[in-house]
Amino acid sequence: MSYGLPYFARLPQALVSSQLPTLLSDPGRAVLEEASPFPTDVVDGLVGGPGALIPHVIKDRFNVNVVIESNDLLFHFRSDSLTNLSAVALWLQGSNDLAGQHVRSPDFRGLYRFQVPRIQFVQPGLPRKVAEQNDFEFASRINPNSTMTMGFVDQQVNASGPAPVVTFAGNPSARLTSAQPGDYFDNGSIAHFSHVIEDLYQFYSLPGQDPRHPDGEPFTERCQYMFRSNQLGTPRGIPSAGHAEQFRDGGGPAFINNVFQGAGAARLQARDRAGRFTPANARLGATFTGQPRIGHEEALQQVSRAADGTPLHIRADGPGFDGMDVPAFRTFPGANGVDVPAGSSQFKLQFLIYMPTADLFARMRTAQAAQEFQQEFLAGQSDDNGLERHITATRRQNFLVPPRRHRAFPLLELAAAGPRARPAARPGRDSGPGHHRAHHARHGAG
Repeated sequence: MSYGLPYFARLPQALVSSQLPTLLSDPGRAVLEEASPFPTDVVDGLVGGPGALIPHVIKDRFNVNVVIESNDLLFHFRSDSLTNLSAVALWLQGSNDLAGQHVRSPDFRGLYRFQVPRIQFVQPGLPRKVAEQNDFEFASRINPNSTMTMGFVDQQVNASGPAPVVTFAGNPSARLTSAQPGDYFDNGSIAHFSHVIEDLYQFYSLPGQDPRHPDGEPFTERCQYMFRSNQLGTPRGIPSAGHAEQFRDGGGPAFINNVFQGAGAARLQARDRAGRFTPANARLGATFTGQPRIGHEEALQQVSRAADGTPLHIRADGPGFDGMDVPAFRTFPGANGVDVPAGSSQFKLQFLIYMPTADLFARMRTAQAAQEFQQEFLAGQSDDNGLERHITATRRQNFLVPPRRHRAFPLLELAAAGPRARPAARPGRDSGPGHHRAHHARHGAG
C-alpha cells in the first residue's frame, strides 16, 4: 500500500509537514511531490505541450494527453495466479470469498472507491505468446525468450539499487533526505506509477512498412535505442550487433547487461565528435554508426546513480495488455495499414518504480527525454533519441510507501491523538519497500 497527496491532504497539514522528510538539497521541499507532465508527454495534443523545447510534434499513433491522477491509495499485488489476484481484489471490495471459502471482507463503509485494476504479467516468452494469440503483425519479431515486449531484459543485479538506497534514510552510497533512523517515515520510499502505451508497430517496423521511418528498425537500431552506441569493451560500440536475421525472433539476444560509463557518457554519445566507434577508436565520444545517438539507458544514467555508481531506484513494473486510453489509430499509413477502433487492447508498460524522492524521479525522467540533446545534436529529430517516440504515458501519479510499521493509514493515529502526540522510535530493523513482498504485481488505485 502506498499513499498519494490526496490522502495526506485529508490530514492536519501541520502534522504532515512536521513528519514528511525534506530534501537535503532543498529543505523547503518534501520528499513527496505530485508528478507532472514530462518533456515528451503529450499535453494539449502536442509532445511537451505548446511551449515545448521542440514544438509542434505529435506521436505517430498514440498521441494521448497525459493525466495526473489523484488517487488516495495504490494497492500493488503479485501472484503466479490471476485467479488469486482477482479473488484478493474482489475480497477487498466486499466479495466475502477467498479460495471458495466464506471469509468476511473488511467493512470499509464506503471509505474506498476502487478504480479499474491494471494487470501486469512477467513470464519469459509471454509477450510473444500474447502477440501471437491476438494476431499482431509484428508478433514474430518479439524475442520469444523475453519477459518484456520490447525484447530487452537488463539484469537486476546491476540495474537496481539495494533496498535501503531507495528509502528516505538512505545508505552509505546515498542519503538524499532529512530522514533519520527512528523517524516516522525513515524507511519509507516514493513510488511513481504510470500507465504507458507502447508503439510496437513503430518499434518493430520493417523496411518500407512506414514511409515516416522507411528504413525500419533492425535489431542494431533497437539495441542502440534501448542502451547505447558507445560501449567500451565492445568492438563497435553497440552492446550486441545481433544475428544475421535482424527481425525474426527479436533479431538478437534478450539478455544484455546494464553498463554504467559515467554520468557524462550520454552527452558524449549525443555529440559524437569522435565519429565511428572501432577497435582503434574506442572512445565514449564515438558511436556505432558514426552519427549522434541518444540511448535510453545512458540518458537515464545522467542522474540515476549515486556518486559510487550505485543505482538509486528499484523497478517493479511489467508488460500489460488492455484497452485503457487507447485511441482509434491506423497501424501504418497508406495501403500497408488497417484502421483500429478506439479501446482496442494494445501492449502497455505498467510502470512502477521506487525512488528516494519524487524530485529524483522527475530529474531522471527529464534526463531520459533528452530534449536538450535532441535539439542541440539531432537537429530536433526524434528518430535517434532512445525510446521516446515509441512510448506514450497516459497516466501518472506519485505515492509515498510508508515503512511497514506505519503501512496502514499513516499519521492517522497522531491526528487522532492531537497536536502534542509524537511518534515513538522503534528499535531494531524495520524493512522498507524493498523488503515488503506483498506490494507487487496487480495494480488497483482507490
